[in-house]
Amino acid sequence: MASDTNALLDSLHVDSAYVSGQSDGGILGLLLAIHYPKKIAKLAAYGANMFPRPGVVSDDIEKMVMDTLKTTKDFQTRRLYTLLGEQPDISDKDLQKISCPVLLMCGDRDVIRLEHTIRMFYNVPKSNLFVMPGATHFGSYEKMDLYNLVMTEFFIKPFAMPSTDEMMTGKKK
Repeated sequence: MASDTNALLDSLHVDSAYVSGQSDGGILGLLLAIHYPKKIAKLAAYGANMFPRPGVVSDDIEKMVMDTLKTTKDFQTRRLYTLLGEQPDISDKDLQKISCPVLLMCGDRDVIRLEHTIRMFYNVPKSNLFVMPGATHFGSYEKMDLYNLVMTEFFIKPFAMPSTDEMMTGKKK
């Protein structure tokens, strides 16, 4: 999908874009930023993950996905759950290649565990983190006004990574 999106941007003569995506859309944004760095000016990703290994999602959801893959005969369900169970495959080193500013967002009750999103935050060099209070994996429409406020501010204002240490000591890191 990342190469298809890059081809679409090329066909539309878009040199660089602001990208926003939720869940798989956030993953697609990360992959675009990794593999086509000049195409992405800024990226806002809500509820994205790096891989489907144990510990990334809740135990109940992980079990549901694997059990469904073993039993379903429905083509669409199999496609969706295969995607959930096998993709993506993004490493810490891949995230460290991202050169554009990234806003990583999640709900504090997201199916993607908070510690996984924090791991992503620590590996993307130019990133900010927003944890939406009282929100699940669907925070972008559960709390649409808050989501739009945070995302719009990220896209409109110059990117900054303020540091309390720098503010209090005057030392740049």
